Amino acid sequence: DPTNLSSASLPQSVTVTSTGSGLLAMGQVDLRADAQNFSLDPANNTCGNAALEPGSTCYFQVKFQPRSLGTHTGSVAIPNDAIGGAQLVTLNGQATAALAALSPPAVAIYQPLNGTASPATVTLTNNGSGLLEIKLITIKPGAFFSQSNNCPQFMPAQSSCQITVSLSQIGPSDTLAKAETLIVQDDAAGNPVSTETVPLTGNLAQPLTSFNRQELAFAQNVGTLSPPATFMLVNTGQVPLHLSDIHEDGDFSQTNNCPPVLAPGAGCAINVTFVPSTLGERDGYIVVVDDSLDSPHRIAITGVATVPSAQLGPGRLTFTSNVGVGTPAQSINLVNRGNGPLTIAGIATTGDFQAQPHCPSTLLPGIACSIGITFNPQGAGSRHGSLLVSDDSNGLPGSQQAVLLDGIAHLPVAALSTTSLTLAANLSGSVAQSITVSNTGDAPLNIRAIGISGPASGDYGQSTNCLGAVRPGGSCAVSVRFTPHGYGARGATLTIYDNGPGGAQSVVLNGTGTLPRPLLSATYLNFGGDRVGSPTAPQSIVLFNAGNGALAINGISASGVDFNMATTCGPRLDAGASCRITVTFLPRASGPRSGLVTVVDSAGSQQFTLSGVGT
Repeated sequence: DPTNLSSASLPQSVTVTSTGSGLLAMGQVDLRADAQNFSLDPANNTCGNAALEPGSTCYFQVKFQPRSLGTHTGSVAIPNDAIGGAQLVTLNGQATAALAALSPPAVAIYQPLNGTASPATVTLTNNGSGLLEIKLITIKPGAFFSQSNNCPQFMPAQSSCQITVSLSQIGPSDTLAKAETLIVQDDAAGNPVSTETVPLTGNLAQPLTSFNRQELAFAQNVGTLSPPATFMLVNTGQVPLHLSDIHEDGDFSQTNNCPPVLAPGAGCAINVTFVPSTLGERDGYIVVVDDSLDSPHRIAITGVATVPSAQLGPGRLTFTSNVGVGTPAQSINLVNRGNGPLTIAGIATTGDFQAQPHCPSTLLPGIACSIGITFNPQGAGSRHGSLLVSDDSNGLPGSQQAVLLDGIAHLPVAALSTTSLTLAANLSGSVAQSITVSNTGDAPLNIRAIGISGPASGDYGQSTNCLGAVRPGGSCAVSVRFTPHGYGARGATLTIYDNGPGGAQSVVLNGTGTLPRPLLSATYLNFGGDRVGSPTAPQSIVLFNAGNGALAINGISASGVDFNMATTCGPRLDAGASCRITVTFLPRASGPRSGLVTVVDSAGSQQFTLSGVGT
C-alpha cells in the first residue's frame, strides 16, 4: 500500500520452507538493495543462520519507511545451501505525502451596527498524494471567534473539508478591531507536526471615506480657465456611505458625479477648476460631508495666478536675392519672459516672406523657440513684409508681436541679339552663325546649360563662352554650326537655360539643306571649215546652276591645239546664276580637228566637245 513520507508501513512476512530431503543450512538474511527505504525487523527474523529439517519453516518481516517521494524497489537476499544457491525477494513500495492548504488566506468578518455577523468559511484541502492526518483545529486565543468543522481525522488525497468561523457579538460602542488566529495542525509534507494558520479580524461594519489625492495644486494664467483636476472619492467601508454635501471654498469651482448614497467599494469623481482674476496665490478647500466617523473631509487646494510675456527678436531682418530665388532661412527667437505658459494662436508672414516655425502651441515660462524666415521675391526692387505672432501675452488673448522684414530683389535679364537664325548649306558642307547673349539686368546672369532640340537637332552644333555667370552689362556669344544631313528644310531650336525671367531663352534655327545642279547649254561646238592659220568667229556655251545651292567651280580647261578658250565663270556659281565659256577655232593643219572642254566643280565634272576642219 502507499505509505506517507516519515511514516512506516505495516510489516509484511516472508516464509521460507525446506522442501528437500536433507537439512537446509541458512545464511544471514539481509537487504541487498535500497536499505534506505526498506528495513528488516530483527525481532521477527527466524531464518538467519537457521538449520531447517525437511518440511520445516522459518520467517522474517520487512517494513517500508520512505525517505523520498515516488516508487522504490529493493530486495532481500536469503543465503542457503540448496540447489541454486541464495534466493532473492523483490520489494516494491510507493511513497506518498500529504499537502495541506487553507483558503482564503485571511478572514475578515464585519458585524452590522445593529445586527449579527455572518460566519465565514475556511476550506482545508489535501492537495498531496497521501493521507493527511488532522491532529488539531482550534482558534487562539479564542476570546472573540469560535469554529466548527466537518473535517475527518484522516483526509484522503485531493479531498477537502470546511471550517466555519463565527464572530462573537460586538457592542455598538466597541470600535476596536478583534484579531485572532485559526490554527490547523497535521502531518503534511511528511512532518510529524505541521501547522497552517489563517489570521482572523472582526469589526463593526461602517462606511469609510477615502480619497486618491489629499491636495490639488494649480498654476493658471490670469483670466483663463484651467483644465479640470480630478480626484476620486471611494467608499472603502462595508456599508453604504450617505453623502450630504460637497462644496468648494475659495476661488475654485467643482463639479461631481457623486450619488447621494455610495455603495461599499463604489467611487465617484470630483472635478476642480481654477479661474484666477488677479495675480498671486489662492488657497481653498473642497469639503465633503457624509456619515463616516471622520466627516467632514477637506481636500486642500492651492492656486497660483500667472501671466505670460512674449518677447520677439531681433526686431528687423534684411534679405537680398534674385527674383524667384529663395534665400536660406534667418532665425527669429520667441521667448516667454513671463511666469505662465504662453499660448501661441498663430504665426504668419506678409509679402514675399515665408515662416518656418519651430514653436509648440504652448511655450512654457523661460523657454524659447525659433522661427525661420526665408525671402522668395516675386518682383524686382525693394520688398517689405512682417512676421506676426498671435498669442495671449500679458494675459490678453489676441495679442500680436511683429518683426519688420525687408528685402532687395535683383533681376538678371537675358537679351538675345536675335531670336532666329536662317542657315543654308550644301549636303556634306557646313555654315556657322553667332548669337550674342547680353545681361541687361542688375544681377549676375547664371547660364546653366545650352541645348539644341527638335526634329533636325543632329544637323546642328554649338560652341560658347557663356556657361557660368555673366555680369550685369556683360555679354557672351554662342556659335551655331549647321551641317545638313538631309535635303530641304531642317528645323531645330537652340535653348539657353539661365536664372533670368522664364528660366530659358529660345532661338529658332531655320536651316536648309541645299544641292547645286550644273547644266551646260550645249554638249558640243562645231566650227565647220576654215583656212589653216585663220581664226573663226568665237562660239559660246552657257554654264547654269539649276540647283538651290552654290556650285563651287574648281577649274575649266580645254584640250586640243586648234582651239582657244575664254570664260566669265568664277570660283563660285550661286543657285540660279550662269556664266559663259567662249571658244575660237584656229586650225593648225588641214583636215578634221577636235578638242574637249572640261569643267571640274563641286558636283563633279561637265564636258562638251569641239570639232572643226582645217582647209
